[in-house]
Amino acid sequence: MPQERMTNSASCFQKYPDFQRPVRESVLPRLTNGEAGRKAYEAVMAGDQAAVAQLVTTDPRILTTHVQSRALGEGPNDGEYGDLLAFAIGNCDLPMAQLLIDKGMPADGAQAGAALLIALHADEPQMAQYLLQQGASANPEKKGGLEVAKLSLLNGNVGAFMMLIRHGLDVNHADELGSTILHE
Repeated sequence: MPQERMTNSASCFQKYPDFQRPVRESVLPRLTNGEAGRKAYEAVMAGDQAAVAQLVTTDPRILTTHVQSRALGEGPNDGEYGDLLAFAIGNCDLPMAQLLIDKGMPADGAQAGAALLIALHADEPQMAQYLLQQGASANPEKKGGLEVAKLSLLNGNVGAFMMLIRHGLDVNHADELGSTILHE
């Protein structure tokens, strides 16, 4: 079943079992692009490349489908994040991620850094390396995205941090409070 494919026991996520990937029940109510966005999500989760290709060809805005952020004070975002690329990566489905990128999805995804953050927590580096080779930023926070390096370190993933450094992580980039990753 599609909803069982993205769980914390996904086959390529054993090293960091506590790392929270997007959760279906949290994702579905907050997806953008209405019914079309939900259909695209379900097709990605089912691994249905033909359906995803058709949806994107029919309506390229499907590639912008992502989970809307909660407003400040609305409560925790327990598993409420991601975009179609992040969902493919969270499903250990590199061929689906490749299809999305081939169809025009930026390597940073519709939510900069979400897919890369998930890929960096996989047991093997292939998915993260693929995204970075396709142009994903090692500093997605510079584009308003997730602080991938900081989140990787907070999850105890030093290997992910080292991979980001090898792919151009700017350790001197300061956040809105003037802190750099070196402060972490």
